[in-house]
Amino acid sequence: MVVKKLKIVHYVNNNDLVTAILKWQNDCKVALKAGQELPRQDNYIGKCIIQICSGLASRYNFVNFSYRDEFVSDGIEACVKAIKNFDIKKTNKAFVYLTMVAFRAFQRRIIDERKQHAIKHKNFQFRNMIADLDGQIHENVDNEYSSRIINEYETKHMNPKPVKNKVKNNVSKNKNSFSSTVSTRPSKFYVKGCK
Repeated sequence: MVVKKLKIVHYVNNNDLVTAILKWQNDCKVALKAGQELPRQDNYIGKCIIQICSGLASRYNFVNFSYRDEFVSDGIEACVKAIKNFDIKKTNKAFVYLTMVAFRAFQRRIIDERKQHAIKHKNFQFRNMIADLDGQIHENVDNEYSSRIINEYETKHMNPKPVKNKVKNNVSKNKNSFSSTVSTRPSKFYVKGCK
């Protein structure tokens, strides 16, 4: 019995996408020099953007949200805007570039939806507090869930963690030393109390 390997078929061909983007960017440069209106993006570029955003929305970390359609539409909008900034000198992977643009758009949508959710629960608590002050009879409502949602939003998004300054090294400032090439960004593996 002979077993054949299945050929992996990707839904977006990166080389064709890069070619289409570069052609569109060149057309835009020519149109700008001539003082004409910018040309439309190719249908192939649009098809690829839609496939990338739809595929990313079905990824495990976005699949359970109720606003997946908003994810896709925000991702498409961000990709269409960002395609003019694609630089072949930095990378030749347009698929990865557009996926990251869509991913960031999805993250912004999550933050916006959490904000709206927190506002809704603050309004709910405020209405119950006003009803208590007016002496109106209303159902005894448990506000623990609303308080938890509001606190989560405020701690994560309204009060971001402060960035710690880099500790100065006592190593000589030699051009060939490792200390001159160390990044100033804090490490993601930073352990509290360690230096």
